[in-house]
Amino acid sequence: MEHHDSLLALMPSSHSFDTPPPSLSHVHLGASSTSSTPSHSPIDPHGCPKPTVIGLYGLPGSGKTTLLQQLRCNLGTAAYCFHKGAEKISSLVPGGLAAFEQLSEGQKQSWRGRAMSDICREAAQTRRSALVTGHFMFWREGMLDCQPVHTGQDLAAYTHILYLGIDAQSLLQRRASDAAQGQQRRAASLEHLRQWQQTEVACLRNLCRQQGKLFAVVTDEVARTAAVVRYMVQGGAGANAARAEARLEQVLRSVGEREVETALVMEGDGTLAPHDTGAMFWQSLAPHELRDGTRCDEGVLRDLFAGPLGYSAAAFSQATLLCEEAVDAAEFEAQCRSVAGQTRLHDDFVSLLTALGPPQRHVAAIVVTSGLGRLWELVLEQAGLSGWVRVVGGGRVADGFSVCAAVKARLVARLQQRGVRVVAFGHSPLDLPMLEAADEAVVVVGHEEARSCTMEAALRQSLEARRLCGARQALMPRHAAPRLHLDKLPPLDIAHHGFVAAVLAHKQPPQSLQPVPSQSCQALQSVPPQSCKPAPPHDIVAAVDVVAAVDIVAAVQHATHRPAAQLLATPARDSSLCGAPLRRAHRRIGSYLALELLPRTLGLESFDIPLVHGHSTPGFRLAADLRTAILAILPAGEPMARGVADVMPRAPLIYARRPDELHERHLRRLDAVVLIDAVVNSGATVAAFVARLRALQPALRIVVLAGLVQQEAAALGGLVPWGDGCSLVALQVLERSFATDTANRLFNTTHFS
Repeated sequence: MEHHDSLLALMPSSHSFDTPPPSLSHVHLGASSTSSTPSHSPIDPHGCPKPTVIGLYGLPGSGKTTLLQQLRCNLGTAAYCFHKGAEKISSLVPGGLAAFEQLSEGQKQSWRGRAMSDICREAAQTRRSALVTGHFMFWREGMLDCQPVHTGQDLAAYTHILYLGIDAQSLLQRRASDAAQGQQRRAASLEHLRQWQQTEVACLRNLCRQQGKLFAVVTDEVARTAAVVRYMVQGGAGANAARAEARLEQVLRSVGEREVETALVMEGDGTLAPHDTGAMFWQSLAPHELRDGTRCDEGVLRDLFAGPLGYSAAAFSQATLLCEEAVDAAEFEAQCRSVAGQTRLHDDFVSLLTALGPPQRHVAAIVVTSGLGRLWELVLEQAGLSGWVRVVGGGRVADGFSVCAAVKARLVARLQQRGVRVVAFGHSPLDLPMLEAADEAVVVVGHEEARSCTMEAALRQSLEARRLCGARQALMPRHAAPRLHLDKLPPLDIAHHGFVAAVLAHKQPPQSLQPVPSQSCQALQSVPPQSCKPAPPHDIVAAVDVVAAVDIVAAVQHATHRPAAQLLATPARDSSLCGAPLRRAHRRIGSYLALELLPRTLGLESFDIPLVHGHSTPGFRLAADLRTAILAILPAGEPMARGVADVMPRAPLIYARRPDELHERHLRRLDAVVLIDAVVNSGATVAAFVARLRALQPALRIVVLAGLVQQEAAALGGLVPWGDGCSLVALQVLERSFATDTANRLFNTTHFS
């Protein structure tokens, strides 16, 4: 392979010069520069932890040695060691640099490799990060060839690369000053220096992306460059997420962490607002250019995320370094303010977030953005929401972290560990891990031309895999075409007073269900039926917390004296019936209770159903059915459970003979369980199951559904703790106890007893 091919392979395909230099077609880098991509294992071949080694490149005369000395003073030597590549080679080669210059190119490469090995060994043994100056290539003006001076071993050893990219005019002046002081500097024109520098930066940038290394163009401002070094060496994805969590802790302290019960967590770009503020920011930088000549526009980020790094944590860290390269702190602030002035939030979010004003200290609203955190602070300030809506986001080295998809999910988990209920809002595949981890998920759907092209397939896959249960979609604007069918992703109006009220409601675990005052059978009278008011057409109410959205009902409900209950109980108590006819009777009882009494405990939710005329109208189902399990106590509870499942066809169905058959995995992602048995006498069996469920998931809401219940078992203060997060729905509550052969009659096994 011709040597010039190796350079062209390192050049990004989109890179171009105003006047392409003819020498590019004859540049030689040497075979060593085309070595295979190095392993990124944290352990080197000698068994030592792989050290952090940062290469500091730059054209001759750019000031690498001076910057290295300044970094030594700024960073100190406790955690860093500093090396001039030339000095290290001189210390190893007999006769020093003078002898080195007389060697063949192959011998030079060998000594350069040995020098790098020594540097890595020292860094590993002393557990310090190494900064090493070096040259990428030499290129004499007028020559068609360049001289490569880096090695494949260099590229394998470097974990990060810095490039001292001072402007070409300053470089020209420095080289002239060096020459006047007696240093050997070959003459080079301003245009040649510019093209040489652009070539090196373009090649190194592309090479680093291919190999997953962070690359940064820095200036000779030592404080700013030292900050970049610290940002690079402060750890990988885990350490980055930990710093994002630390920022979240600051946010919680600012709003009163002990008071927060519910957190609304949302992305900014494409969710809180229809805009991509990151693209707007980069577009606003035109006609600025990066040091490799790349024009600053939205294509900078598009090319980064479309490349080998994808949307990884490293890619977002690289985006931060690109921003540092493009603008300084003052220009960054000015451009953020400019873009914030062009950004308008969705009206529905403004209504929702305004309702979460300062008095609502038990509800936190947090923008967790993969974009520019400072920009979103300014957007919220402009909207008058910055007093109570906080931002967790990076974008600058000073922030210390970046936000990728995994970080979003981790922040949700951190909130949940604190006992905070999380309602997440997102719009793209980057938000899916966060939506899947949240207690409630809302997919924001915008105009078709502006929405994520890949979200549809990712969303469908997540729903089919049941990683995203109970999610809804909020159309913004409301006439936007929905994603998927409405029965797969029901619509939600986040500005509706019912939704806002549910969010604002204090967390009321099921123990808030008010017990009936008397323990006597006479006190367990049938509760008058109450209807769930339907939402106005096209105005969907979907409560996040079902308990907060439905009427508080008695802890014990039954239909003992209702005509329907008396009719349904007759075949169930008829001793002449057994087998299939009796199972059908029990199944009808289950369906009746699920239709008549269970909605008053679990609540209803509305969703759009298509009409034959082509438009839709609200329909209703039991609320949060995807997060409510039907648990049948075998064998007697099985037929009745099937009847409940007829009314709740989307709910998971679980069977268990004994409490110890239940495990944590059965209750994962569940908010409630409907525990079903045909007959409850003393309540001992039900109490044992309730205790097991409580041990596995203390906050779980439990509804015991049964056909016949003995009075003492239904009484408050009995074996089952009614009202303490546990309620009863029964067909009949009677004074006498019942025979224990129900299961045998159901399955024609009376001869077994």
